[in-house]
Amino acid sequence: MYSGVAKTMYPSLIGVLLLAAHTVYTQDTQRCYIDSCGPGQCCRAVVPDLDLMGDHPSCQPLQNVDEFCTDEINEDLDAFENACPCKDNLVCLNNTCESIVESEEPVIFSPLTEF
Repeated sequence: MYSGVAKTMYPSLIGVLLLAAHTVYTQDTQRCYIDSCGPGQCCRAVVPDLDLMGDHPSCQPLQNVDEFCTDEINEDLDAFENACPCKDNLVCLNNTCESIVESEEPVIFSPLTEF
C-alpha cells in the first residue's frame, strides 16, 4: 500500500527540490557583481528589489569631485553599499571625493642676511 504512494511521491519531491535549488543558485542577469561593471562604473546597491528583501545592485558611475563616496562593500550582495568609489585621480576623504593633485604654491627663497 505504501510502496505505490512512495513511488509517485518521491519523483515529484525530487523535482521540486531540484527546481528550488536551481532557482536559488542561478545568478540574476539583471544585477551586477563587484567586478562585473565596465570602466568608470561600479556595482552599487541602489534599486529596491522586493525578491531579495533588500537592494538590487546595478552598475552606477564612479563619483565626481565633491560627491559622497564610500569604499564600504556589502559582502552579501557583492556590491558597494551607499555610493561608488571616486573616479581616477580623486581620493575619498571624509566621505567626499577630493582631488589628489595638491596645489603648488610658489616658494620664494629669501635668505636671511645680516650685515
